[in-house]
Amino acid sequence: MINILYIAVGEGGSDQALITLIKELENKVNPYVILGKLASQSTIEKLQLENIPYSIFNYDFFWYPTKKNVWNYITRPIYAIKLRNKKKHFTRQVIELSRKNKIDIIHTNSSAFQFGFAAAQLLKIPHIWHLREYQSLDFGHSHAYSFSYLKKLLRTPGNFNIAITQGIYNFYQLQEKNSTIIYDGVLKQNYKPENHPKEPFFLFVGRIVKEKGIFSLLNSYKNYRQKGGTFKLIFAGNYSSKTKQKIDKLIEEAGIQNYIIFKGALTTNQIYDLMNRAMALIVPSPFEAFGLITAEAMFNKCLVIGRDTAGTKEQFDNGQKKQNQEIALRFTNEQQLTTHLISMEQNGPSYYGETTQQAYDSVSTLYSIENNAKQIKRLYTTVLTR
Repeated sequence: MINILYIAVGEGGSDQALITLIKELENKVNPYVILGKLASQSTIEKLQLENIPYSIFNYDFFWYPTKKNVWNYITRPIYAIKLRNKKKHFTRQVIELSRKNKIDIIHTNSSAFQFGFAAAQLLKIPHIWHLREYQSLDFGHSHAYSFSYLKKLLRTPGNFNIAITQGIYNFYQLQEKNSTIIYDGVLKQNYKPENHPKEPFFLFVGRIVKEKGIFSLLNSYKNYRQKGGTFKLIFAGNYSSKTKQKIDKLIEEAGIQNYIIFKGALTTNQIYDLMNRAMALIVPSPFEAFGLITAEAMFNKCLVIGRDTAGTKEQFDNGQKKQNQEIALRFTNEQQLTTHLISMEQNGPSYYGETTQQAYDSVSTLYSIENNAKQIKRLYTTVLTR
């Protein structure tokens, strides 16, 4: 059994992927998970349900403030000093916990933490960096200290990298000698979705923020309504009051407030039920690193209408190559999205039946839990022998 310390965000898709991995590696690894200050009750409950030991540390993402916050941007040198002090503090905590639990490998489940790497270097044990985000492109933040500094750490002896897409691999300019691409495991290969009748609504799932393309989606939906569209639009996810105010103003000015429903944060089963019933899932994010919800929708035989960029495009390209046909509907601008929404309503779900089936067949092999766990277990064995 391999003793592994996982450093996690504490909420979101990255933690869902991590818990899924740990469950699949049962009887192969002894896991211990540390969560940051963003740890959600949902993540904690999932760890408790699976009897996975964990601790909560008071860390946050290791990145610089955006230029939007002028004062924080001006005071970056001071912020850098504070960040270095935090890094030293959490490095000491990780070292202490690792020694106590006789950890063999430290596995950092995000590119936005650096103290796991620092602790592993001091302990002289392997470190695995699971690169799940661009940071600058998808979240709008600068890499801590500098992008070149982070890339230097990624190439350090004793460190090994997992990129969740080819796009992430290329972005960080990774090298074959210590890096690999392993797609997330989403669901089991034999997963069978419910077979509910489709209902007249489109679906968005995820954080309801500007970076996810929310306002672009609303503009397209407004145009769709103006052209005679009748389907409603459901949002499932968390949002800040500030963002919600902007959204409310936009939909009120467009006169579409009676056709948009906000469900808030839902359980996985509730989301899958919505996916199974929806006419389509819309993924408007311009820089989705992988797009867990895209794969989940395909597993649930829900048509995906996605922006032809970043991880969304990579999933579409992978499926097209595997099935020798398109597995989703692509768009690059608001007008194209509006056109897809209108066509979806005019043609009906049966028209896209073959597309959703091909998408299901594709993700069942490419993004299965079994395949993901097998590759990562192989990596653990490899890094311990080097």
